[in-house]
Amino acid sequence: MQSKEVIEFYKQNKEILEKLGSSQENSDISRFLVYIVDTPQNDNIPFLMQAPSDITFDNTEDLKKLFAKLFKTPPTETPDGQNIKSIFQIHLIIFLPSENVSFIATSEITKATGFFNKLSGKTNIELFMFWGNLEQEKINAITEEDQRLRKLIIRNYFREAQDIFYKKTEYKKVEDLLSHCLNLAPDDSESLILMGRCKLFLSEFEAAEDIFGRVTVQSPKNERAWLGLATAQMEIFKMNPRKEHIAYIDASERNVDTGLKLNSKNSDLLNLKSGICMIRKDNASAEKYLLEAISIKPDEINTIKNLGLAYLSGFKFNEALAQFEKAFNMKPSDESIVYRIIQCLFELKADDRAKNMLAVWKEKARNQNWVKDLESTYLIEIPEEFEDKPMDNPPK
Repeated sequence: MQSKEVIEFYKQNKEILEKLGSSQENSDISRFLVYIVDTPQNDNIPFLMQAPSDITFDNTEDLKKLFAKLFKTPPTETPDGQNIKSIFQIHLIIFLPSENVSFIATSEITKATGFFNKLSGKTNIELFMFWGNLEQEKINAITEEDQRLRKLIIRNYFREAQDIFYKKTEYKKVEDLLSHCLNLAPDDSESLILMGRCKLFLSEFEAAEDIFGRVTVQSPKNERAWLGLATAQMEIFKMNPRKEHIAYIDASERNVDTGLKLNSKNSDLLNLKSGICMIRKDNASAEKYLLEAISIKPDEINTIKNLGLAYLSGFKFNEALAQFEKAFNMKPSDESIVYRIIQCLFELKADDRAKNMLAVWKEKARNQNWVKDLESTYLIEIPEEFEDKPMDNPPK
C-alpha cells in the first residue's frame, strides 16, 4: 500500500477523519483502530474503534504479531449492527496532539505459503508504515530505522504505563513498562518522573529521591521533579523523625522553594510547604500556604483536609471542624475525616453530637482502631488518684 492510496482512502471516508478529530483525547498520545470489513450486504465498510490499552511494540515484527492477534480476535459486528463476514484491512493510527501528526500502520493478511505455514495456520501480515497529517493529506512511508518510530515506541509504552498508573494503580506493572522505556531512552524525563512517583507509592523513598534528583540535574526547570524530590525527602524524615534527620526537612524545604520559584501557583508544592511549616510548629505560615493553595484549587480535598489539620494543630477547633465537614461532604466514606470531625466535636464540648456520631461509625467503620482511639481519649474516665500526677513508668 502506498501513501497515495492511504490518502485517497481517507479522502473517500471523511467521516472517519471527522470521528478521529472529535475523539482525540486531551493527552500526549491517542490510539485508534480502523477496521475495513465485508458484510453480507456490503464490501469494504470502514469503522473506527478506540484501540485497546495494551497496544505496545518494539519493532515491525512485534507490530505484525499485534495485527495477527487483532485479525484473530476481531469484532463480530459493525457499530450499526451488521454482521462481519471478513476483514479486509486494519489500520492502527497513533495521534500525537502536541505535534499534530500521526503514525499510521496498515495491514492485511496474505496467503500462507509453504507446507509448515499452511499446517500451522500461521497468519502472515503485510505491513506498511506511514508518518504525517491525514487531514492535510501529507504522509510519507517510513522504515523501522526511522528515529521518529523509536520516539513513538517510547511514548506509546509511556502512555500505557500512565494509564495503568492512574486507572489501575498496579505500580509494579507500571515499573516494568517504564524500565523498558528507560532502556530505550535512559534520560527520558517523563518516564523518570513517573518511575519516581511509583517509588513514592511503593514507599521506596530513597530510590525516589535518587530518581527525582537525577531529573532536577538534567531538567532544572521541571517543577514536578522538584516536587517529587521534596516529597521523597519529607517521607524519609517521617519514617524516622529523629533530630539528626532534620536535614531531610531542610533539603525538602529548599527544593519546594526552588519549585515555587518556577511556579508559585503549584498547589501541590504549596501543600508540601505547609506540611514543612507544621513540622516546624509554624501553624500560621502553614495556614497561609494552604489558603493560597485553596484559592488556586478550591475543591482539592487534600488541601481542605490539610487546612483542617493546621487549624486543629493551632487549637482553632471551630475553623478545623468547618474544613473537615466540607471535606466530609465531598467524600463521606473517608474515615480519617470522620475521625477528625468527632475529635473537633469533643474538643468543642459538643459531647452528645460527638458520641452519637461515634456510635454510628462504631457500627460501620472498616477500621476500628480510630474508634477505639477516640473512646480511650475522650470517653474513659481517669481515676482521681492518677489525675495530674506523673506516671511511675511513662511509655517510651
